[in-house]
Amino acid sequence: AATVLATAPRAFGGSWGSDGRIVFVPILNAGLWSVSAEGGKAGQLTPPDDGDQGYAHVQPQILPGGDILFTFWGKTFFCAVYSRETGTWRRVTTEGRDGRIGIYAQSGHLLRSDATADLLAVPWTPAASAAVEPTTAVLENVHWVQGNDRSWIAISEQGAPVLVPPHP
Repeated sequence: AATVLATAPRAFGGSWGSDGRIVFVPILNAGLWSVSAEGGKAGQLTPPDDGDQGYAHVQPQILPGGDILFTFWGKTFFCAVYSRETGTWRRVTTEGRDGRIGIYAQSGHLLRSDATADLLAVPWTPAASAAVEPTTAVLENVHWVQGNDRSWIAISEQGAPVLVPPHP
């Protein structure tokens, strides 16, 4: 049976970690939140502020080791990693003018779509400290919806993609 763990009236992503924690974004400008898969009170991890901290932190993905990849929407746009250990986040892609969502692939790559719906990749590990920018096209014409800027794709741990092709 379905169990309500937290409310998310207009969710902007979620990820279930191997430690039994679910990281989610309940509404656009709420930041990242976490709740136990067993239930309990949800807690805020990142507070956006409409200024330097951005108006939204969206589409979280729990990485191997427990840190969280997310996309920062603000005066500029980039991907960032939140450290559960330190409670801080750091930029992992260069700044841009659009909010393309980052996806980590177990192959050691960071993926993002471009304005033509192609999926781009760059070698990257969660421990990397230098900002990178995906530039190598790996898939063409992956459907995405303007407004949430997330490609409709998932990558298995073995590297197999599952995607929605664009509408004709």
